[in-house]
Amino acid sequence: MASDSPLILSAYSGAFAHQQDIDGLVSATVNPLRNKVGTTVFELPSDHPTNEWLQKDDARVVATYLGRQEMSGPCRLAATELQKDGTTTYTVEDDVRIWQNTLGWVRPVASGSSQGQAAAQSLSDDAQAVSTVAHPAGTDAGYGAYVFDAQASGAASLTAEAAIKELTFRNIVQRVGRPATVMPDLGRGGNALSAGKLPVVRNVDLLSALQDLLNWSGLTLTARQGANGFLLDVRAGAVYPNKLTLDSGIITDGTGQRAKPNATRILVGGPGDDTARAYTTVVDAAAEAKYADVIEVLKDASSVNLTWASSVSAAYQVAKYYALQTNAAADIAAFQAAMLATGQEGLTDGAAKSGLSMTLAETDTFHYGGDPAKGGVLLGDVIPVQVTPAIGSAPALILTGTVSGATITLDDQGGVKAQTQVGDRTDDPDQQLADAIAGLQTALRRAAARK
Repeated sequence: MASDSPLILSAYSGAFAHQQDIDGLVSATVNPLRNKVGTTVFELPSDHPTNEWLQKDDARVVATYLGRQEMSGPCRLAATELQKDGTTTYTVEDDVRIWQNTLGWVRPVASGSSQGQAAAQSLSDDAQAVSTVAHPAGTDAGYGAYVFDAQASGAASLTAEAAIKELTFRNIVQRVGRPATVMPDLGRGGNALSAGKLPVVRNVDLLSALQDLLNWSGLTLTARQGANGFLLDVRAGAVYPNKLTLDSGIITDGTGQRAKPNATRILVGGPGDDTARAYTTVVDAAAEAKYADVIEVLKDASSVNLTWASSVSAAYQVAKYYALQTNAAADIAAFQAAMLATGQEGLTDGAAKSGLSMTLAETDTFHYGGDPAKGGVLLGDVIPVQVTPAIGSAPALILTGTVSGATITLDDQGGVKAQTQVGDRTDDPDQQLADAIAGLQTALRRAAARK
């Protein structure tokens, strides 16, 4: 690979020490993905000297594109052709995998009586639960999910970025001890606490646990290799300053859609059976006024936890009266917040949606990667597209989509090109399979966590 190539791959040790830049590549494809684990796949002649470094157990690779670190990660797979003059193909996983490979514990670190360990250390240790009420040693009381500092303190605000970084620091740095720096919190992503968007985390992988919050906030996870460890951060996407049009030559294929809401008010069905069941409603009055429509949907929240005070006898432990009984204020607030969050989730799922799925080509004025100040777009950026012209009194239809990935390829002639992906390609069978598997894995993890 020439030193002036826009794409440079470099070999590193597991201790982040540079070994050498990788030349003589037969081919290479770098595929960064937004809030998913992207890959770099490259091919070398099997007798290439760099194989000595890449075959080591702790081998890492950094991909730099247009002068910007595009991806870093470990070599996870090496496949060698068993023939003379064969090649070896390496697969590198993006360091975003750190979130995927780390569980979010209910009690990730020592706090109060908890030791931050999986097993209880004494009868008074709540272990993987968060107690909010006094209870005799050896009995069970408390939440079965992580409690954020803002929730514990009764604060009115916790931004999406702060929540992501709290979970990241507590689990990845403090508990597991990865050599990572969580970058300073800049307060981005909106007030997730007041919006009911904080994730319910109970020993599921952090990448899965954070997906809904990332989608709501528009933030994008970033993991880069630094001199002595990982630099973990989020990025708030920028809006591309120019509207793309269908005759711009940039859009090579894609679809656009605009759908009106499928739900404007949610009836949340909480815990309790039959006449004892707790209910609440969450209404999007603005949507009902805008679309002159009312669409009511039931959403289940029967798994919401109820912690009854000892003063409430069994006969009076009726779920629909939970907030009216003499239960701890913190427990009542948590119950109401969980019901509200379920309702907000239902409104989000059923909200009006407009979106794009497009593949974009490189031009002199539009390209993926590099310096955003020089026109480069990055993962998480928002691309506006004028889909239809103004027709009569109706204005031009402009839809927006988020950069979800890119494909950067180097061929055997040393040529490098990139394509930008906006949204998910619904016609891509590989993407469909990956999403289906991820959805199944998430469902299984959550089901296991509730037990």
